[in-house]
Amino acid sequence: MAKLVIGLDLSGDRWKCVVASRGFKEKVRVESFVSFPPLPFPPLDFLSDFDEEPERDEAVLDWLDEIREVLDPVIKGSGDVVVGLPQEAVSLRVLELPFSQTAKISRVLPFEAESSLPFDSDDLVFDFYPLHHLDGHTRVLCASIKRERVSALLKHLKLLGLDPVILVPTTMTFHHLLGFLAPASDEGASRTAFLNIGESASQLSVVEGARTIFATGIPVGAGLRDDAGEGEDTITPGLSEALTMTFKRQFHFLEGFSSEGAGCPPPLKRIVLLGEGASLSGLTSLLTGALGVTAERFRLTAQAIPEGSEVLEERHPELAPALALVTQKAAPNSRPGLNFRKEEFAFRPERKAMIRKSVFPFILVLALVMCLVVRMFVSGSSVNQQRQVIEKEMDDVFKANFPGVQVVDPARQLKAMMEEARARQVKYEELTYPSAMACLAEVSKAIPNSINVKLSSFEYRNDRVNIAGSTDKLEDPNEMKARFSQVPIFHNVKVDENRGIKENEVRFKISISLKKETSP
Repeated sequence: MAKLVIGLDLSGDRWKCVVASRGFKEKVRVESFVSFPPLPFPPLDFLSDFDEEPERDEAVLDWLDEIREVLDPVIKGSGDVVVGLPQEAVSLRVLELPFSQTAKISRVLPFEAESSLPFDSDDLVFDFYPLHHLDGHTRVLCASIKRERVSALLKHLKLLGLDPVILVPTTMTFHHLLGFLAPASDEGASRTAFLNIGESASQLSVVEGARTIFATGIPVGAGLRDDAGEGEDTITPGLSEALTMTFKRQFHFLEGFSSEGAGCPPPLKRIVLLGEGASLSGLTSLLTGALGVTAERFRLTAQAIPEGSEVLEERHPELAPALALVTQKAAPNSRPGLNFRKEEFAFRPERKAMIRKSVFPFILVLALVMCLVVRMFVSGSSVNQQRQVIEKEMDDVFKANFPGVQVVDPARQLKAMMEEARARQVKYEELTYPSAMACLAEVSKAIPNSINVKLSSFEYRNDRVNIAGSTDKLEDPNEMKARFSQVPIFHNVKVDENRGIKENEVRFKISISLKKETSP
């Protein structure tokens, strides 16, 4: 029997739900599709906790009661649930990391991304997938969302009887739709843009190869209404101008953005239109003419539609975002995907300090265990009595030092904790160097006002900082070296002796090795 998967798209003005089956050979077929009435509240309100604004909370609860009757028959008997989040709830960053191991990347990701985010990493949930590997370095696309939003969303979905296995930004799943499109002749060496046009807002995703490399929101939509009357909707001049300007601005950026970090990025070959606004008359010709790229509406292949299906062809673009969510679970085909429900990204920075502080108690407890063993052999009691006494004392010591942890076998549990502590200590070794922001601040403070310096380069690599720039005088680099040598976190400062003088400027390069931070 084919397994059913639900895709629930919460990213627009209307929620959309697709139920699809996965049969043999990973073929995905659309079994049913539902588009709910427009939301009576902004989409992000569903990701906010109750008890904050009574009027908003009442509107959300009324909405849940309203759609439950429609949703229950659709999802009855279905299996896994994949939920798509609004783009504006998620922050995306491209990061360069000096290693390629997945476990190491997931461990340091909160620290690497924190400097570019307005929130503490402990308040966020992270996930990523790699864009490019080269010489032990990895370029990754990192996504983050507030932990409180994930918690509120899961609580609200529970009221609908839904417990999703995947939480992902809808815009980051459109690359899964490539399997439903006729492949381009040079698809592996080109880009495809997916434009999801909603009623009041739109989203743009760019796919390169088999992964989404860029996604953004567009604050303009089709402006469709339920009472617009019969007849074909035509693109308005306002939407036409807004889409054209937005595309040109984003594509100008993408012309210089390479997912590999260097080299010439591949060209954009086509634009696939999704959402309610894809049906606007004149939209495909407008985009094709303005951008010189073929624009087409999304259409399902015949193999993806069961015989006798009631899903009309004109609704294919509208159901596409929810279908992309389903496909991430039903037929991923080794394509990368994000998921904010992965346990490995529940990492909290305070665990680092907790493990360090636990090493000494572990040693004391182990010493106590050894003393108890010696006492057993030198005492005149029976072996069974001593064993019972020792086990009770070990249990008491364990409970006193680790309240809340169930005691099964204290000795083995302590050994496992020690091994985990040793493993974590090695993994955190690379995090003991000062951060890039701290180094940059010390460099700024150490340069006196008497030196007119222009910094052209600042390079940070864990245990080393390289800076380059120019000054007015030959002796200025030596003065800077002397002052940098007095900075507590700088270990060794070297000035490149091959200085050049060009256009009355003295060019210099200074290399600084960093000291490790001591444990608290």
